[in-house]
Amino acid sequence: MRIQKISVLIEILYFLNIALYLFDSIYHKINIDDYLSLLRIPFLLVLYLLTSKKKNIIYILSLLMYQFSAILFTQNYTQSFQYATMFSLIFKISLTYVLIDLLNKNYRKAVGFTLIPIFVLYLYVISFILEDLSQYYFIYWIVNFLITALIGSIGVISFVHEFSRKNVWLLFGTMLFVIQIVLFSLNKYYFKNDYVYEYNVLFYAFAHFAIYRFIILQEKSETEIA
Repeated sequence: MRIQKISVLIEILYFLNIALYLFDSIYHKINIDDYLSLLRIPFLLVLYLLTSKKKNIIYILSLLMYQFSAILFTQNYTQSFQYATMFSLIFKISLTYVLIDLLNKNYRKAVGFTLIPIFVLYLYVISFILEDLSQYYFIYWIVNFLITALIGSIGVISFVHEFSRKNVWLLFGTMLFVIQIVLFSLNKYYFKNDYVYEYNVLFYAFAHFAIYRFIILQEKSETEIA
């Protein structure tokens, strides 16, 4: 009961963090939006450690990789951005591994077919930013888009084949990841807009929480079956 109360408190702090970030981004009263962004993953990590019985080490590592990436993205150095993209990609790969491991094996072929149209749309997005990409970043974005398409297809197929609360969370989270990467890439290379940047950060915040909820609900459903 005590752990449950603490977890509820941390969830409140997580969404309070998002609300404060949104307020500060709009009104620029206290200018702590970058610091607020860096607190969300620690909140989520503590929340997961409190509520999960399995403590999936790959998921924990994926959150840590994302945190390293987020810290590096706040630094205004070219090399920092390069390292940030590397950690971000490791995060995506780790998260994909977790989701595939939880995916019904009967759905894997359907997931493979579903990622194709999503990836084709991503190739269209790349055409807008191609001239601004070095060879390294071209490869990075191709791989990142491919992995994100896979994440999105896992959410779609899981939802289509099994309508449940956990798969609603999964679909919500994966679709936010699918949209977020488009916003990030276009805002980085094609046009600059502060509002698009804020949406990008908020989409990531809600996506992380949605995936966390899916993983916890998946654990509970496996426990009930056992």
